[in-house]
Amino acid sequence: ARAAAATARARAAELAAAEASAALESARTDAAARRVAARARAAEAAAADAEVARLRVQAEREAGRAAAAAATNERLATLQDYLKVLRPGGIAALLLEKARALVARFINDGLRELGAPLEADLTPEFALLQRARPGQTSAGPWLAASLASGYQKFVLGLAARLALWRLTAAPRLDALFIDEGFSSCDAEYLEGLGSALEALASAPNAPRLVFVVSHLDALKTRLERVLEIRRGPHGSRVMNAATETKSLPAAPAAIQSAPALAAALAPDPKDPAKLWCRACRQSLNAGNGPRHLSSQKHERAART
Repeated sequence: ARAAAATARARAAELAAAEASAALESARTDAAARRVAARARAAEAAAADAEVARLRVQAEREAGRAAAAAATNERLATLQDYLKVLRPGGIAALLLEKARALVARFINDGLRELGAPLEADLTPEFALLQRARPGQTSAGPWLAASLASGYQKFVLGLAARLALWRLTAAPRLDALFIDEGFSSCDAEYLEGLGSALEALASAPNAPRLVFVVSHLDALKTRLERVLEIRRGPHGSRVMNAATETKSLPAAPAAIQSAPALAAALAPDPKDPAKLWCRACRQSLNAGNGPRHLSSQKHERAART
């Protein structure tokens, strides 16, 4: 009986050992399966993280494109607004038309100041036209300035420059430079331009300095200060001419010592620092008195 009990106990122990071994093997299998599943989940998580990073980069790229598209749309809207303004008959066209009329009016004012028997106009493209001033001769058709004579081109250009000088709102040099052009004038036109430049030099709405470059000796007597460029064996030199202002009477008081000057000229009642020509009824700079008395304009006025 004891042997049978021992055998039974041995078999029970073997069965228990077998069950324990089977349970251990099952546990190992489950652990291996869980490890495989964990690695799979880790791989999926890594793949998901990579996808998230890719999507984030793509989202940032798309955000940049969206901002660029928004800026482009804003510029297009601005351009469309400009197109509305610049369309025919728009605000810009009205402003240009107003400016064209104003420039043309100032050019004609300058032509009258310069004593030119011309009137000017501007096309919608701002091309300069000219014709004889009505009342001087028959007006005739409007012609392009390029078809004008040498004197007409010169005086039109001078009047246009004077008009732009007066109209500009930008900082400007308070001077007007005239380089040649006077050789295109006959004696009468040259005399008229000389008188006009003298008047221009003292006008309130004109440049304070009128700088004339010319090789005509007839202009020397009309200028307040004359500089001559003389060529010598060692090059050119700039020299004071004999007609420089300092060699002439410098003030109205000098009239009292010259009977001829005193008879023709008097202090300007509006500006005692200037002279007044009785015959020409014209105000002069103090230093221009003797030269003015020798001019053809004064001689004609004195005869009449």
